[in-house]
Amino acid sequence: MIKLQVLYGQPSDHSEFDIYFFEHHLPLAMRSLKRAETLEMQRDQGHLQGDRAPYYLTADVWLALRQDMMARSGEPRG
Repeated sequence: MIKLQVLYGQPSDHSEFDIYFFEHHLPLAMRSLKRAETLEMQRDQGHLQGDRAPYYLTADVWLALRQDMMARSGEPRG
């Protein structure tokens, strides 16, 4: 099992980011990740000290085979 983690930084406009991400980006990503075993998404809420989190959204994609990971990353298989 391979885990691909995607980190999305803090956008200047959260509402605009959410609309674009959920209406455009995520549907496109899901088409190319058909063989993903699991997709976990989390919106980061901030630090204990009250500071803004460095990432607005994180996504963990679990792929069963290394070949799936290589195909998704555009790297040559090997």
